[in-house]
Amino acid sequence: MMKQARTLALVVVVALAAGFLASTGATSASAEAPANGAMSWWGYWAGKKGDTMPGVKYIKQGKAKPFGTNIILIHAQADNGNLPALKDTLVRAQAQNVKVILMLDRLLRKPDLPGNGCGFFCDPDWVYTADDYAQWNARLQQLRDGIGDAVSAITMIAGFDEVNVYWSAAFQAAPGQPNPIPYAMQLAAQYFPTVPNRGHVWKIGAPSDNSVLAPPNADTLEGSTLPLAYYYSTLVGPYDSTTVPYCPHLGTLPGAQLPDGSKLVQDRDVLKLFVDTVNAVRGNSTTPVLYIPYSNIVGNVASPVASRAIGCHLEAWWTWMHCKALRNPNSWAGQVRGFLAWQWDKEPDTVDSVTGQITKGWTGTQSNPYLKRSGKWIGANRDTVPCPTSM
Repeated sequence: MMKQARTLALVVVVALAAGFLASTGATSASAEAPANGAMSWWGYWAGKKGDTMPGVKYIKQGKAKPFGTNIILIHAQADNGNLPALKDTLVRAQAQNVKVILMLDRLLRKPDLPGNGCGFFCDPDWVYTADDYAQWNARLQQLRDGIGDAVSAITMIAGFDEVNVYWSAAFQAAPGQPNPIPYAMQLAAQYFPTVPNRGHVWKIGAPSDNSVLAPPNADTLEGSTLPLAYYYSTLVGPYDSTTVPYCPHLGTLPGAQLPDGSKLVQDRDVLKLFVDTVNAVRGNSTTPVLYIPYSNIVGNVASPVASRAIGCHLEAWWTWMHCKALRNPNSWAGQVRGFLAWQWDKEPDTVDSVTGQITKGWTGTQSNPYLKRSGKWIGANRDTVPCPTSM
């Protein structure tokens, strides 16, 4: 069992009357929105990179309403397949008041062919040439033409995933060619000028992770108006009352001070570090960031202990961030636009047809009752989470 908070300053039992809450001064449920759109987006990343259909099904099946989501990430395919379905989904999403983040990773990224190259940092599949960029332009033109007026449903173009892993070794330019990281953002603005937000996906971590994960700099941030950042604190355990001390749908909520040893502290520290780094590069604190937390279980069986902990943590993390941005709009939290939880879609195990190697699938939120319950709790309390008066 998750441990119960020890004082009324940190505990809200859902069934308590509003008058009792007011008399204790412990928390207050507020429909206020944080300033500058902070913590106003809630939704899911749908499907594997390059697979349009999970996002199509999410919208077509009307999942946004029960989960209270107002954003969804949908993938463009490398060959621009399923364009009619994508356009139809954009129209449906707009009717449901859901904004779409269109992910271009597979449309832009060169296939990484096995056995090609001369070592880790000598892979021609990681070097972008004039021919590659000509293909980018052709594909983006086709995508724009296929979407047509439905582009108004798109709120963001997402470029590459994990743009900073291994110090961006997978994103090199041939001699005389532009760097693919800022060039992707340049073309996103060129082909989709009415879409207000653009950015790549960054894998973030503690300073000790900088040996693998490059922090942002002026070049890699160039053209990005809304970077996305992910960190999966609950991907691995332990799952106990120290690491996951709160569960909002059961009535326990985080206070202003997060307990040491909790995964909430991990998330807070790495996200704040990323926001602070972006601000240092840009020389201001005006760049919004979208956070990608974990909402998934590896494998096709939903472990009750892990699933419950992951869901409870997600609820508590949303609550704390929303309240932090609301009570401290000029803090780093005021720059966080919201959460795009990974992952919605269920994926089965896959077997490589050549090597026979098995890649484990995942339950996603879609087939996990614990994660579905937590997603619905966030959706229902998206703008009304109870905030401690101390925040």
